[in-house]
This record gives sequence, C-alpha cells and structure tokens, in this order.
Amino acid sequence: MTLIEPGLWLKRQRLCPTDWSINEDWPKSREIKRTLGLLQQNADSHNHATERLTSITRSLTNFLRLDESDYQQFDVHEGLESTLTLLDHALRDRITVHKHYGDIPDIYGYPARLNQVFMNLLTNAIQCSRIPVRSPSGQRRMINGSP
Repeated sequence: MTLIEPGLWLKRQRLCPTDWSINEDWPKSREIKRTLGLLQQNADSHNHATERLTSITRSLTNFLRLDESDYQQFDVHEGLESTLTLLDHALRDRITVHKHYGDIPDIYGYPARLNQVFMNLLTNAIQCSRIPVRSPSGQRRMINGSP
C-alpha cells in the first residue's frame, strides 16, 4: 500500500472493489452488470453444449462399437441408451420415452448391428408420429407424440 498514492488507491477501490461488486454510482455499472450476465449465460450455454457433445461422442462410440470386435457379449441396455441419446433431438419436446427395461442379461451377438435395428425401429416410430390420420368422423388430424 505504501507504493500507491492514497488518493489513487481510493479511486481504484471505488472503480474495482476487492469483493468484485459493481459500484452503483458509476455511470456504466448497469451496462457492466448486463454484460456480465450475458457472459454468464454464454458460459452456461457453452458448458451445456460441451456436455451434449461429450454425450453424443460416447453414444456414437458405443453405438458403432468402433473400439471392439464384431461378435461379442454385450449389454442391450447400453445399446438402447446410446440410440435414445442419438435420437434425442427428434424426441425432445414431442415424444416422451418411458424406460422399463427390466433385468436382461448380457447377450452374445453383433452389437453394432443390433444398435442399427434399434435406430431404425425408433426412427420409424418417430416418423409415424408425424403422419396425418383420419378420425372415424372423417376429420384429418395429426397423431400427437406427447401425452
């Protein structure tokens, strides 16, 4: 403190206090608060996007089984979860998925091929939820995918 002139130190404290709160008397404090809020929202958005990309990458690796051999013992639940994660963009806000897997033991087979079957079945189901149908009275209506 001895190296800083006392008046300069007080001015620094007024503009940039040590507790990082913004002085309301300063004319640009509202703008700074708004900017800091936008930066926080941006950081939150980036964190969410990073988590989503990590989840998709894990799901793709699991879905395609790139790091494993063809015929093997595998967990069907993992394949279903990976498929649902990859189709999340199509399911979100439209279709509610209720997961009741039960206890299925690991099976032997080709996990990448089974995952592709899950993908095709679920994709077809999602597409069918968009098909217009006629009611018994003859009116056209869309099938609603959400409850």
